[in-house]
Amino acid sequence: MSTARKLARVALVLGVLGLIAAGGTYAAFSSTTTNPDDRFDAGSVALSDNDGGTALLSLSGAVPGDSTTRCITVTYNGSLAAAVRLYGTVSGSLPSYLQLTVTRGTDPAPSFASCGGFTADSSDYIGAGPGVIYSGSLASFPSSYASGIVDPAPGAPATWTTSEAHTYQFTVSLNDDPGPRASRATRASRGRRATSERARSQRWLRRAVVRAHGRLDHRRMRSRARGRDRRLGAAR
Repeated sequence: MSTARKLARVALVLGVLGLIAAGGTYAAFSSTTTNPDDRFDAGSVALSDNDGGTALLSLSGAVPGDSTTRCITVTYNGSLAAAVRLYGTVSGSLPSYLQLTVTRGTDPAPSFASCGGFTADSSDYIGAGPGVIYSGSLASFPSSYASGIVDPAPGAPATWTTSEAHTYQFTVSLNDDPGPRASRATRASRGRRATSERARSQRWLRRAVVRAHGRLDHRRMRSRARGRDRRLGAAR
């Protein structure tokens, strides 16, 4: 075997021994550390208001021009910053005749439905006056989150954080429109027709009774006349 091959073998053996020595050294000086109790929790998004389960608005027996104004305070209780939108559902035919105005603001001591301490935001969000974020018919009020009113304005959504609160003033008025009056007139006309039909039925019933009584009385009169004739014939 040549000297070069012997040197190669010696180098290989030394290399293996070096690896083993390195492995032994690693085992002699190794160490570990732990980081226990790692957790991954989702954040929360939560809203609450001060209505106590009570309806905010009521407008009964209204005539054109009547209106009602009420306030409600909404508080953000979530842990994550979030955007808020306003929407709702309506039914019936009257919403198209009702005008709704929603104004955003603050109230230092809110009391449900009361607007005594309400102050509108100074910003003119949609060009309808300070704090106004919606002005239009109740029938056109958005009915889903996707189409909801961005608080406070499209293109400039506010980011709500934990414990943030805002008060909203809702004003509903009945428009001076012939629609509701026409609806009432139609109902009144139907009521008059029903009353007239009942009256005609009652008159027909009275006439029927009178005719029945008249026929009965006529028969009685003829019976009495026959009886008199018999008595007269017997007397002759």
